[in-house]
Amino acid sequence: MGCPTVKLELLNVSAVVLAKGHNPTILHPSFLSQGIVPTEWEPVQVICTPPFSVAKYRNGITFTVDNSNLQVLEEPPPTPPSSSQVPSLAAKYIEKLPHVRYAAVGINFTAIVPCDNPEELFIQRFLKPGAWDTNPLLLKALALRFVYPLESGRLTLACEPGKLKREGREIAVIRLDANYHTDLTADKPLDQARQALSLFPQRCEHFIKTATTVFGLEG
Repeated sequence: MGCPTVKLELLNVSAVVLAKGHNPTILHPSFLSQGIVPTEWEPVQVICTPPFSVAKYRNGITFTVDNSNLQVLEEPPPTPPSSSQVPSLAAKYIEKLPHVRYAAVGINFTAIVPCDNPEELFIQRFLKPGAWDTNPLLLKALALRFVYPLESGRLTLACEPGKLKREGREIAVIRLDANYHTDLTADKPLDQARQALSLFPQRCEHFIKTATTVFGLEG
Protein backbone atom coordinates (compact mmCIF):
# COMPACT_ATOMS: atom_id res chain seq x y z
CA MET A 1 0.00 0.00 0.00
CA GLY A 2 1.33 3.46 -0.87
CA CYS A 3 0.45 6.90 -2.22
CA PRO A 4 1.40 6.29 -5.89
CA THR A 5 -0.30 9.39 -7.29
CA VAL A 6 1.21 11.83 -4.78
CA LYS A 7 4.63 13.42 -4.95
CA LEU A 8 7.00 14.35 -2.17
CA GLU A 9 6.93 18.03 -1.14
CA LEU A 10 10.05 19.47 0.49
CA LEU A 11 9.36 22.01 3.24
CA ASN A 12 12.95 22.95 4.07
CA VAL A 13 16.56 21.91 3.63
CA SER A 14 19.46 22.60 5.96
CA ALA A 15 23.11 21.97 6.66
CA VAL A 16 24.42 21.58 10.21
CA VAL A 17 28.07 21.66 11.25
CA LEU A 18 28.75 20.31 14.74
CA ALA A 19 31.78 21.60 16.61
CA LYS A 20 33.36 21.86 20.02
CA GLY A 21 33.12 25.53 20.84
CA HIS A 22 31.12 27.51 18.29
CA ASN A 23 30.91 31.17 19.33
CA PRO A 24 27.28 32.32 18.94
CA THR A 25 28.15 35.99 19.51
CA ILE A 26 29.96 36.09 16.16
CA LEU A 27 26.78 35.46 14.22
CA HIS A 28 25.42 38.82 13.05
CA PRO A 29 24.51 40.30 9.64
CA SER A 30 27.58 42.55 9.84
CA PHE A 31 29.78 39.43 10.10
CA LEU A 32 27.85 37.46 7.47
CA SER A 33 28.09 40.32 4.95
CA GLN A 34 31.88 39.98 4.97
CA GLY A 35 32.06 37.38 2.23
CA ILE A 36 29.39 34.91 3.38
CA VAL A 37 26.11 36.44 2.15
CA PRO A 38 25.58 39.21 -0.43
CA THR A 39 25.52 42.66 1.13
CA GLU A 40 22.09 43.38 -0.39
CA TRP A 41 20.37 40.58 1.53
CA GLU A 42 17.81 41.99 3.96
CA PRO A 43 17.72 40.59 7.52
CA VAL A 44 14.24 40.30 9.04
CA GLN A 45 15.18 38.80 12.41
CA VAL A 46 18.41 39.12 14.38
CA ILE A 47 19.08 37.63 17.82
CA CYS A 48 22.60 37.79 19.23
CA THR A 49 23.23 36.31 22.69
CA PRO A 50 26.01 34.22 24.29
CA PRO A 51 23.88 31.00 24.35
CA PHE A 52 22.60 31.25 20.76
CA SER A 53 22.24 33.63 17.84
CA VAL A 54 19.92 33.82 14.82
CA ALA A 55 20.10 35.78 11.58
CA LYS A 56 17.07 35.32 9.33
CA TYR A 57 16.84 36.86 5.87
CA ARG A 58 13.83 37.83 3.80
CA ASN A 59 14.75 35.28 1.11
CA GLY A 60 14.14 32.35 3.49
CA ILE A 61 17.73 31.71 4.56
CA THR A 62 18.29 31.43 8.33
CA PHE A 63 21.60 31.06 10.19
CA THR A 64 21.46 29.69 13.75
CA VAL A 65 24.46 29.11 16.01
CA ASP A 66 24.76 27.73 19.54
CA ASN A 67 27.79 26.36 21.35
CA SER A 68 27.80 23.07 19.45
CA ASN A 69 25.85 23.67 16.22
CA LEU A 70 25.86 25.89 13.18
CA GLN A 71 22.70 25.50 11.09
CA VAL A 72 21.96 27.10 7.73
CA LEU A 73 18.34 26.52 6.70
CA GLU A 74 16.34 27.45 3.60
CA GLU A 75 12.55 27.48 3.77
CA PRO A 76 11.04 26.85 1.32
CA PRO A 77 13.79 25.30 -0.79
CA PRO A 78 14.26 26.31 -4.44
CA THR A 79 13.34 24.30 -7.50
CA PRO A 80 15.21 22.08 -7.96
CA PRO A 81 16.10 21.72 -4.25
CA SER A 82 19.59 20.52 -5.17
CA SER A 83 20.36 24.11 -6.25
CA SER A 84 19.96 25.44 -2.69
CA GLN A 85 22.62 27.87 -1.44
CA VAL A 86 22.65 26.18 1.98
CA PRO A 87 25.81 24.06 1.55
CA SER A 88 27.89 26.86 0.04
CA LEU A 89 26.81 29.30 2.77
CA ALA A 90 27.73 26.82 5.49
CA ALA A 91 31.09 26.20 3.81
CA LYS A 92 31.82 29.94 3.60
CA TYR A 93 30.94 30.34 7.28
CA ILE A 94 33.30 27.65 8.54
CA GLU A 95 36.08 28.84 6.20
CA LYS A 96 35.95 32.17 8.05
CA LEU A 97 36.62 30.28 11.30
CA PRO A 98 39.17 27.60 10.34
CA HIS A 99 40.46 26.99 13.88
CA VAL A 100 37.15 25.80 15.35
CA ARG A 101 37.22 22.07 16.13
CA TYR A 102 34.59 20.79 13.69
CA ALA A 103 33.25 17.34 14.57
CA ALA A 104 30.48 16.35 12.13
CA VAL A 105 28.29 17.53 9.26
CA GLY A 106 24.59 16.92 8.83
CA ILE A 107 22.56 17.50 5.67
CA ASN A 108 18.85 17.55 6.44
CA PHE A 109 15.56 17.45 4.56
CA THR A 110 12.05 17.92 5.92
CA ALA A 111 9.23 16.86 3.61
CA ILE A 112 5.58 15.88 3.55
CA VAL A 113 3.40 13.63 1.46
CA PRO A 114 -0.34 14.48 1.47
CA CYS A 115 -2.21 11.24 2.21
CA ASP A 116 -5.86 10.61 3.07
CA ASN A 117 -5.17 8.14 5.89
CA PRO A 118 -1.46 8.03 6.76
CA GLU A 119 -2.03 6.09 10.00
CA GLU A 120 -3.64 3.22 8.08
CA LEU A 121 -0.92 3.34 5.41
CA PHE A 122 1.85 2.99 8.00
CA ILE A 123 0.19 0.02 9.71
CA GLN A 124 -0.70 -1.84 6.51
CA ARG A 125 2.58 -1.20 4.71
CA PHE A 126 5.09 -1.70 7.51
CA LEU A 127 3.57 -3.73 10.37
CA LYS A 128 3.21 -7.48 10.41
CA PRO A 129 -0.10 -8.59 12.01
CA GLY A 130 0.28 -9.90 15.55
CA ALA A 131 -0.65 -9.53 19.20
CA TRP A 132 0.57 -5.91 19.10
CA ASP A 133 -2.37 -5.07 16.80
CA THR A 134 -5.07 -7.47 17.97
CA ASN A 135 -8.04 -6.81 20.25
CA PRO A 136 -7.80 -5.36 22.88
CA LEU A 137 -4.57 -3.76 21.55
CA LEU A 138 -5.98 -2.21 18.39
CA LEU A 139 -3.19 0.01 17.05
CA LYS A 140 -4.19 3.55 16.06
CA ALA A 141 -0.91 4.93 14.67
CA LEU A 142 2.71 4.01 14.00
CA ALA A 143 5.92 6.05 13.63
CA LEU A 144 9.12 4.72 12.07
CA ARG A 145 12.85 5.38 12.09
CA PHE A 146 15.00 3.90 9.32
CA VAL A 147 18.81 3.95 9.53
CA TYR A 148 20.78 3.24 6.36
CA PRO A 149 24.59 2.96 6.18
CA LEU A 150 26.23 4.97 3.40
CA GLU A 151 29.70 4.97 1.93
CA SER A 152 30.41 8.26 3.70
CA GLY A 153 28.16 8.45 6.74
CA ARG A 154 24.62 7.30 7.39
CA LEU A 155 21.03 8.27 6.67
CA THR A 156 18.47 8.41 9.46
CA LEU A 157 14.94 8.73 8.08
CA ALA A 158 12.18 9.43 10.61
CA CYS A 159 8.59 9.11 9.37
CA GLU A 160 5.26 9.65 11.07
CA PRO A 161 1.63 10.48 10.28
CA GLY A 162 0.71 14.09 10.91
CA LYS A 163 -1.43 17.12 10.13
CA LEU A 164 -0.56 20.33 8.30
CA LYS A 165 -2.54 23.57 8.18
CA ARG A 166 -2.75 24.91 4.66
CA GLU A 167 -5.02 27.55 3.09
CA GLY A 168 -7.23 27.65 6.16
CA ARG A 169 -7.75 23.91 6.45
CA GLU A 170 -5.99 20.95 7.99
CA ILE A 171 -4.71 18.17 5.75
CA ALA A 172 -3.40 14.72 6.64
CA VAL A 173 0.21 14.06 5.66
CA ILE A 174 3.16 11.77 6.08
CA ARG A 175 6.02 13.77 7.59
CA LEU A 176 9.59 12.79 6.78
CA ASP A 177 12.74 14.09 8.48
CA ALA A 178 16.01 12.94 6.92
CA ASN A 179 19.48 13.42 8.37
CA TYR A 180 22.63 12.56 6.43
CA HIS A 181 25.35 12.43 9.09
CA THR A 182 29.09 12.44 8.42
CA ASP A 183 31.61 12.26 11.26
CA LEU A 184 34.85 14.22 10.88
CA THR A 185 38.24 13.08 12.14
CA ALA A 186 40.91 15.18 13.82
CA ASP A 187 42.96 15.14 10.61
CA LYS A 188 42.00 18.22 8.55
CA PRO A 189 38.37 18.44 9.75
CA LEU A 190 37.76 21.66 7.81
CA ASP A 191 38.60 19.95 4.51
CA GLN A 192 36.42 17.00 5.47
CA ALA A 193 33.54 19.32 6.36
CA ARG A 194 33.82 21.03 2.97
CA GLN A 195 33.74 17.65 1.25
CA ALA A 196 30.69 16.51 3.23
CA LEU A 197 28.83 19.75 2.39
CA SER A 198 29.70 19.35 -1.30
CA LEU A 199 27.65 16.12 -1.32
CA PHE A 200 24.42 18.11 -0.89
CA PRO A 201 23.11 17.56 -4.48
CA GLN A 202 23.73 13.80 -4.25
CA ARG A 203 22.12 13.66 -0.81
CA CYS A 204 19.08 15.48 -2.15
CA GLU A 205 18.71 13.03 -5.03
CA HIS A 206 19.24 10.05 -2.72
CA PHE A 207 16.61 11.30 -0.25
CA ILE A 208 13.96 11.74 -2.94
CA LYS A 209 14.66 8.29 -4.40
CA THR A 210 14.67 6.66 -0.95
CA ALA A 211 11.39 8.27 0.14
CA THR A 212 9.81 7.38 -3.20
CA THR A 213 10.85 3.75 -2.78
CA VAL A 214 9.91 3.42 0.90
CA PHE A 215 6.40 4.83 0.45
CA GLY A 216 5.66 3.78 -3.13
CA LEU A 217 5.30 7.35 -4.34
CA GLU A 218 4.97 8.64 -7.86
CA GLY A 219 8.48 9.08 -9.30
